[in-house]
Amino acid sequence: MLQSLTLLFGSKAATSEDLATQLEPFLGVAFEAKSSLYLGEYFYHEGKVADKLSVRNNFVPGFGLAESDHREYQVLVYAYFYSGTESEQVGKFLAMRDKLMGLEGLDLIRDAIEETDEEEM
Repeated sequence: MLQSLTLLFGSKAATSEDLATQLEPFLGVAFEAKSSLYLGEYFYHEGKVADKLSVRNNFVPGFGLAESDHREYQVLVYAYFYSGTESEQVGKFLAMRDKLMGLEGLDLIRDAIEETDEEEM
């Protein structure tokens, strides 16, 4: 079985730019500012701490809320873990979850470890 590991955190007070700036030294990463019609302005990183890490606004003009069940959060942090061995994935996932849970003003919304069938991939 393969695993899909995902973290979702939310901030009620920060802007995506402010939170990305705060997370860079905290996590030891450099975010790249990006823009798309679907996501709006967001900050993105690929690297060792997470395969994909993004900081973006929950509300995207013209599209609405990315996480409508969590409308109280202004900014969302998504982290995805899929490369390496299963043990490495879980290790990075747990390390990131624990680190982000220690950051004031950031709330854990979802941590998911989903088993997927290799044949479905």
